Amino acid sequence: MIDYREATIGDLDEIAELETNAFFDYPLYWDVLRKRFKNDTEYRKFLKLILTIELAVDLRNSHGYVGILNDEIVSVALLESLDDRKITNWDFIKAGVLKLLPYFFKCRLWSYLQEMNRAESKSLESSDVPTWYLGILAISPKYQGRKLGTEMLQEYLFPLLRKKNVRRMTLMTNTVPNCQFYEKNGFSVSEHIKLRFGKQKVENWSFQRLL
Repeated sequence: MIDYREATIGDLDEIAELETNAFFDYPLYWDVLRKRFKNDTEYRKFLKLILTIELAVDLRNSHGYVGILNDEIVSVALLESLDDRKITNWDFIKAGVLKLLPYFFKCRLWSYLQEMNRAESKSLESSDVPTWYLGILAISPKYQGRKLGTEMLQEYLFPLLRKKNVRRMTLMTNTVPNCQFYEKNGFSVSEHIKLRFGKQKVENWSFQRLL
């Protein structure tokens, strides 16, 4: 039986470790950034750093939720209200973004982040319907294949958002299996584009679902 609760900044390192493991070979990171590093260890160190910084900002400014099993975080979701977006550059500075400076040239991070913004743009468009954006839904690799993602959506997140009078959820993803997962959970594609990182291309789908 999984227990769900709001995430806190005290969960930061455990969530960052979960996400690093879950997204280690995710196309948006692996296909674009892995080649910039000599080995998997260096790449993993960078990936955990950038995810930790993003998480630190999100946990302080958005809404994080975790699933707990046997005293271990096994699932995590990060959402933000499109009506209440207030993240600033100062939030990233406080979260430690300056630690990424050595990587900006090595990984062409500025261009990478600009393309990431383009990827999210469709999902972050304002709407007359109260809308929240699902920035992350991650399951610990040890527990994948047990339908924990579906359970978190259907049994916790959807009812929670309905109670908050949220009527629409948006997200983006980059793999066909993920698309199939979200379609099974009632989402539909709102846009499909190709992201370009130099010569590398990554598929990107935006999804939405009415609640």
